[in-house]
Amino acid sequence: MSYQEFWCGVPHLVTYYSQAEEIRKAKENEKLWLQGLYNFRAFRSVIDNFSYGMNGGKGKKPDGYVENPIPITDYEIKREKQRRIKKTLEFFKKGQENE
Repeated sequence: MSYQEFWCGVPHLVTYYSQAEEIRKAKENEKLWLQGLYNFRAFRSVIDNFSYGMNGGKGKKPDGYVENPIPITDYEIKREKQRRIKKTLEFFKKGQENE
């Protein structure tokens, strides 16, 4: 907010600028949290692969790093759910064909 807007502008502008700043802070916080989640998954993938090798390949093989971005928008979440449902249906269809 400029000096001119603060002292000579509409008094309600202060409230709007304050709300806009809160929204910007919330978006930045979410972005940093998501970055931390990606970092966590990357480190976990490295540590899991390292410990798998230390055990001589015993146990479940680690999944590795995520293949696709984490869905965060409503559209992406719906699309991911549809993809998983489709994958599950294909799995069961193959199981029925093998019987």
